[in-house]
Amino acid sequence: MCYSQDCDDSNVILTLQDLNTIDSTFAISMVSDTPISGFEIELTNITITGIEYGDDDETYILIIEENTISFAIVGTGLDSVILEVSYTNLTGDICIINPVFMGQEIGNNLAVCIEDCIQSGCTDSEACNYDPDATADDGSCFENDCAGECGGTGEIDLSGACCTTSEESPCIITGCDLPDSTVYLTETSMAFNSSKAIKQILLTMEGSVIPTTPLSGAAGDAGFVWLGYSNSSNWVLGKNQSAGTSIPANSCGELFNIEYLDTPVSISVDIKDDNDIVIGFSAYFDSGCSDESACNYNPYSVNDVDGACAYIDDCGECGGPGPDEGFDCDGNELAIINPGLIPETYNIHNIYPNPFNPVTNIEFGLPENTFVQIIVYDIKGRQIATLMNSFQFAGYYSLTWDASDSPSGVYFIDMTSDGFKQTRQVVLMK
Repeated sequence: MCYSQDCDDSNVILTLQDLNTIDSTFAISMVSDTPISGFEIELTNITITGIEYGDDDETYILIIEENTISFAIVGTGLDSVILEVSYTNLTGDICIINPVFMGQEIGNNLAVCIEDCIQSGCTDSEACNYDPDATADDGSCFENDCAGECGGTGEIDLSGACCTTSEESPCIITGCDLPDSTVYLTETSMAFNSSKAIKQILLTMEGSVIPTTPLSGAAGDAGFVWLGYSNSSNWVLGKNQSAGTSIPANSCGELFNIEYLDTPVSISVDIKDDNDIVIGFSAYFDSGCSDESACNYNPYSVNDVDGACAYIDDCGECGGPGPDEGFDCDGNELAIINPGLIPETYNIHNIYPNPFNPVTNIEFGLPENTFVQIIVYDIKGRQIATLMNSFQFAGYYSLTWDASDSPSGVYFIDMTSDGFKQTRQVVLMK
């Protein structure tokens, strides 16, 4: 065999032409200056599925094995032929290799010239890896992902951020990617994943207002309807007993769509199953806070936002301001005795009058800023009243107990703060 790229000195010229990427076909043109009795060629990076050739008077013997074509002519021989090749499994450039062409005489191997290969690649001009020189699309076209990486794996997650999955941090793209018994509030919907059936949902969104009723989603498909709400931020979806069904077990995706005003400080859900048993659900939204000690901690927050984390205030409210100075959590004014002076120890200094009817004054001192509880118990140990349950600054204070609703008897004033506990007895005489 003589295989040359110098077509001027060759007997046979082979050309790949007429590529059709839709039908996955191309043609091989063979022109020879001497009759050919047979040939064998290999084609790279494809699997041959079929061959069509002219209906000349010659008789042909054709053998196809994966990517090899063997062609024998019984007769006077050919000096030209066009083969129509069908293919699959394109993995690269289509080229002719290892050609063997035989003349009419035994042992007369002909010199062969092979013109250019069919170059494969991405032929989609909109793709980020478009190859203007490619003539065969090999399925390698890519688009930029959300991070601008050509062919990257980044996707927009539930929080609206671009996420690239890793073993340590899988992306949460849909509700089905959430852990079991979890809901996640997006800007327009509530995503969920639940292995248990759901009959009723109570959603609480602190610091936000929900102005509209839900539509669509798994709750809508199950025929859930409004049962009512306690305020503008708390609302209930429930099973329509006459027409609806529970949300089936092992459901995930969109629970319902939602419209709300203002980003909530925190959210929580109480969800019941078919037996009216509350299922323990975790509720999250992209609060921008990944501090686990914060009350609005969100393990799915993509980026920490300055000032986004909220903490339980001294009145037990997430992100609340705490009591105003000189007032308790209920807004009751505290009498500050000897302003500017700081006692050395915790102490209930005085309770007067005692006995009393029905109001008495309680004076106490705090040596440091601290959380204080002052509770009234009766002689049987039952809690009668909470006079203080809030953070206070160091100083001297006085508060009153109005016992108008309590019967005559002995009562105990119990003060607790930062390891300190003191109890004083008072007598109510009516």
